[in-house]
Amino acid sequence: MKYILITILFTAILSCTQEPQELENEFSINWLMEYNEAFLLRIETTVEAKGNRGPDSVILAKSKILTEKCNVVLNSIYDQNKKELILSLKEGLPEYLELKSSFDQFIDSTKLHQLKIQEIKKRILLFELQSLTNLNARIGAKDIAFNKLDAFYIPENYQNSQSKKIKGKVILTAMSDQMDQIVDFYFDNQRLAEADGVGIVDVNKNQLTNEDSVEIKIKFPTWEIKKMVLIK
Repeated sequence: MKYILITILFTAILSCTQEPQELENEFSINWLMEYNEAFLLRIETTVEAKGNRGPDSVILAKSKILTEKCNVVLNSIYDQNKKELILSLKEGLPEYLELKSSFDQFIDSTKLHQLKIQEIKKRILLFELQSLTNLNARIGAKDIAFNKLDAFYIPENYQNSQSKKIKGKVILTAMSDQMDQIVDFYFDNQRLAEADGVGIVDVNKNQLTNEDSVEIKIKFPTWEIKKMVLIK
């Protein structure tokens, strides 16, 4: 029985025509294909969870185009057409986040004749993985992470006398270190200086459009908040 098992094992080894490097490449290719497929699904799930917002949806669309074009080449490349397909893949990449320039870091089209098909496939998949990673990092890039809390008192009447009750509101505010780069503050259509995520008001009342009320505005990259406030 022992000799039979040894014979079977030896026969199996002899029947394997692939070199160890080829086996390693095949394993890497299969693993990378599954991983990239799962990564694309992760991007799609993240974009959906964030409400399919415009900029995030663009990232998802670019990711799908990238994966689709890589898969076309992976499924149809062989020695006779490898140069043509690699060049067409590079030219067909979306003009986004310098995908074409990063492609050259993985595959040098002038040295394709030195590479076997399995190695080319692995490099394409590694390029796809790196690109998907970069694209995924851009999801929610314009989101603001609020990391500062503060409390403010807003009086109901700014000219309250000592003989009257003190009435107003105490509010909790959330601010962010990103505010200075993302948000602009306006008071009566005048852009304000900013410090620590807040707009600093320093204007003469006689220069305002209206003596009783003024428009305040906080402007984000894609939307804004407007409100009229009393200043009597």
